[in-house]
Amino acid sequence: MAESLFRSLLSTLERDSTIRVAQAIGEQHESVSRGLESSIATILAGMSTKVHEPGTLRRILDLMPWTSGNWSELAGEATKANSTLISGGRRILASLFGSAEAPITSAISHDAGLGAGSASMLLAMTAPVVTGFLSRKIRDQDMTFNGLATRLACETGAIRRAVPSAAADMIWRRPDVSMQTPVIAQSIRSERSAPFAGVLALSALALGVFWLVSHNRPREITSMGKGFASRLINETASPPLAPPQDTPPLDLKIPEDAGEDRLMSFVQDKSALVSGTTWFDFQRLRFNSGSVELTPGSAEQLDDIAGIFRAYPQLRGTLSGYTDDQGDVGMNSRLSKARADAVKTELVKRGVTDTRLATHGMGEQDPIADNSTEAGRADNRRVALQITNK
Repeated sequence: MAESLFRSLLSTLERDSTIRVAQAIGEQHESVSRGLESSIATILAGMSTKVHEPGTLRRILDLMPWTSGNWSELAGEATKANSTLISGGRRILASLFGSAEAPITSAISHDAGLGAGSASMLLAMTAPVVTGFLSRKIRDQDMTFNGLATRLACETGAIRRAVPSAAADMIWRRPDVSMQTPVIAQSIRSERSAPFAGVLALSALALGVFWLVSHNRPREITSMGKGFASRLINETASPPLAPPQDTPPLDLKIPEDAGEDRLMSFVQDKSALVSGTTWFDFQRLRFNSGSVELTPGSAEQLDDIAGIFRAYPQLRGTLSGYTDDQGDVGMNSRLSKARADAVKTELVKRGVTDTRLATHGMGEQDPIADNSTEAGRADNRRVALQITNK
């Protein structure tokens, strides 16, 4: 398996070099080390959101493709009033994050315990290091552009976990921070008493936010540069993104026998046929009683499922929601559909195209555990996935 791009970049952060960077910007070494790790993850995160915008990705790599990546040398750039490297880094940041750059910088500053100016400097230093590293991979023919897009898509889950949570929200819920509206999932006291109006309101709000985000995305900017990246993509056009079926996504920390492990095996097994009886349950996608709000432990599994869908763009599926047996049958049917919609919304936030997933509500049908116990009822409040195309 190819080495993770993220890990490769982290391995360049040698202690002596990061100490020099810390001395150059006047911050504690521990804070700078954490800030650099977060900055690398943040730059890669920004690029991972561009994998379906090849023109934008090319243009970003063309901004500064030949940086050496020597952190000790970069430390000296921090003290230069008119550093070409730092100004180039700021251009990259503007292309990646637009108006979200300031709040993303603030999130890194807070997470690492750095001053705002220092965090901004680290991001500006890191941006050309990351783009230079990726450009060299392409220049040395270790990777194609499609290969880069695939690797970034596969590593998104690991990258997202390394980005400060507040910055991750900015990156994956953009395009315009000022347009974001926090959505607080409504909690309903019990399956029996869940008001249908509340579920409908939540579903409408989630769909409204998704429409707002999707219809305000910045248009792709066509590359105007004449750098190596632009020449290579024009001279060696590659087929659409489609990773080999025998190559698992990189950096998905999937527990053995977890739902996503079985899903991955099914996707990679060319002899496994799509059928109406093949369903995948995910042990950590759970809901509180009477609620469409996912429990806190669901995030990592959502990352893994989204990573698989991004790595295999031919996948299509149906999400079916379920409830326990408490409460009115009709109400539970509607509640289960809202749960499936909630999971779809989270996967769309993580880069899965909306049209690749359908949703259905199954109510209290097909329990997988004993409804006479609280633990069993908790397991039955779930969402399962059926693959309809692979």
